[in-house]
Amino acid sequence: MADLAARGEDFSAFDVYVCGPPAMVRAAFAAFREQGLDEARFYSDAFEFQAPKSGD
Repeated sequence: MADLAARGEDFSAFDVYVCGPPAMVRAAFAAFREQGLDEARFYSDAFEFQAPKSGD
């Protein structure tokens, strides 16, 4: 994702959807904002991974 944002393109006319760990989502948001993305056009679903509990 950083590669896409680092291309130097103008993302102001795009909607961006990102899902993954919170740190990745925050980094993607910052990178796309630097390339002109309006924050209202950034959609995300941040989540943490957790190993199943014993017996599940």
